[in-house]
Amino acid sequence: MEKGRILLALTGIHPGRWRELLSAEREVVLEPDGASDPSITYAVVWKQRPNLLSSLPNL
Repeated sequence: MEKGRILLALTGIHPGRWRELLSAEREVVLEPDGASDPSITYAVVWKQRPNLLSSLPNL
């Protein structure tokens, strides 16, 4: 089974260090591939856009 990707959605925080730490085991992305990206299975967020998480079916 393929590991899902991590969405890193941070507002006002530089994502570099977080991305580096989280990417050891999974692919980390800053934006989903479309509004209902099924490959996102985890999310690390801080002040994310409204409705960003509700459209991702596999969280």
